Amino acid sequence: MIRADVGVAIVPQTISRHLADANLKSKRPFHALPLTPEHRQLLLQWCQARSMWNVTDWQKVVFSDESRFVWGTDDNRVWVWRRPDER
Repeated sequence: MIRADVGVAIVPQTISRHLADANLKSKRPFHALPLTPEHRQLLLQWCQARSMWNVTDWQKVVFSDESRFVWGTDDNRVWVWRRPDER
């Protein structure tokens, strides 16, 4: 889009250099808010209630917030440019 707007060929490194000159850093966008004290207390209570579970009990649980694993080089994540003090 930039090439079409300005009418000249611009390589990605030029854009990155200008963004860095403006004190902008490449980061992943912020997706979740930190846990509140109330959420931490509820999580602790949940864990304590299940502290005596055995393997059979845990095999019945599905966690939906597990980490991502990428086999290839592209994980399709979006990166944004922000100043160091911005979220």
